[in-house]
Amino acid sequence: MKRIVSAVAVVMLVVAFAPAASATDSRSQSLLYNLAFEDQTDVFLFPQLLPVYEGAYFHLPSNNPGGVFGGMILGLGDAAFGVFIRRPLGSAFDQFRLPVTDVGSPAGMGVIGGDPGAAVEPHVSGQIFDLMYGTRSWGVNLRLFLFSDISVQFPPLADPLPATAAFITELNAGLNVSPGFDMRVGASIRHDEDVSDLILIRAGMRYLEPGEKKMRLVIAGELQAGFLLPSDDSIDSSFGFTIPLKGGVRFTAIPGKLYFALLGGLDLQILKIQDADMRFGLSFPSVELAGEWYALDWLRVRSAIKGAWGIQLAGLKDADDDPIHPKYEQMVFSSGVGIPLGPFCLDAVIQYALWNNGPYFIGGVPGLFAGVSLSFQWGSGIAGSAASGDDGWSTPQGSPKPVIKPKPAPPPPETKPAPVEEKPAEEKPAEEKPTEEKPAEEKSSKEKPAKDKKEGSFEGWEE
Repeated sequence: MKRIVSAVAVVMLVVAFAPAASATDSRSQSLLYNLAFEDQTDVFLFPQLLPVYEGAYFHLPSNNPGGVFGGMILGLGDAAFGVFIRRPLGSAFDQFRLPVTDVGSPAGMGVIGGDPGAAVEPHVSGQIFDLMYGTRSWGVNLRLFLFSDISVQFPPLADPLPATAAFITELNAGLNVSPGFDMRVGASIRHDEDVSDLILIRAGMRYLEPGEKKMRLVIAGELQAGFLLPSDDSIDSSFGFTIPLKGGVRFTAIPGKLYFALLGGLDLQILKIQDADMRFGLSFPSVELAGEWYALDWLRVRSAIKGAWGIQLAGLKDADDDPIHPKYEQMVFSSGVGIPLGPFCLDAVIQYALWNNGPYFIGGVPGLFAGVSLSFQWGSGIAGSAASGDDGWSTPQGSPKPVIKPKPAPPPPETKPAPVEEKPAEEKPAEEKPTEEKPAEEKSSKEKPAKDKKEGSFEGWEE
């Protein structure tokens, strides 16, 4: 029993704090889930963004042809309701992270503290349902993993440990604090029958400076806490804390054509597995560079690269019981294309091996894409792919300019004709013809003083 719990503890904590194995959306994976680029996958972090991404989305990962997943977001007035099925676990903060302890690997597959000869591989099956509701101010997401199992294999010839049935439920709530500033708080519980309960708590935020400035500030971070509670009281519990932080800028090189994002960050990771020493690691610095080029009206080209360096500061000792500090490095590259076809958009991730080995007909890898997504967008918000027309992702509500243009137009015609036409119209009828006779009397009065002065000369000159 203790062996089962120990193995499950390693697997669950590694999976909880390591990157997910499969991508969730082709555009996001092409950009390495760079949080400076807004995307449909943001709704799983911040469900309040649902009204921005009304549409239907489907994804086919090439490494799992039977693993098609997707869903739909429908508008309900100022709000929206979303349903997704079979979407893999993991958020943008979990993707392409560099674990800096000896119980994880960049691929997220098991490893193995305490037993270097063990290979722990989680095999997950079952159905995942995401039910979401959001307005532009707040939103909630309920995730249900109806059934799953984990089997652990210790090679080369050992028998696998018995599979355990599990149930997962997760509740995530989001809030829009101000334009461009979104927050979320989530909690999930995984119950492995007769083995353990895993509790995960997450609190995250992202600030993407609003407006149309060429250089916009980006800040993102999350606090993640996990607790593994064994069913057997004689076995110690396990826990972990991680804090990924990122910050940088998004740069508009050519408005409507070319966009870049540069983020730097750190990742603090603490793990305590049962009675083992506490593991403490720091990934710093990490650098993410991503770009998207609107090459043609029907073609988007994307690429991203991420590099990270880290060190384990505590938790590992050599044979002489002296602490050792292993170092970790990471270099990840991704690229992809998007083809918008009216309300439809086809996004694809290019296989990384294709750049190294070439295509199949020259002895390289078979296939061209690592994943393909198809989306169909409707509503007033931005689609979850590159089908949008202007800068792509910074103005989810469309352009406010048409609302501003009609405002100055009505006031000038009202003000100009009113004072000019009405005032003279009132004065003209007021001037009656009998008033013209009065000046005649005035003339005579004027003539009288004139006669007094020079009657003869003036009258003779007039005649």
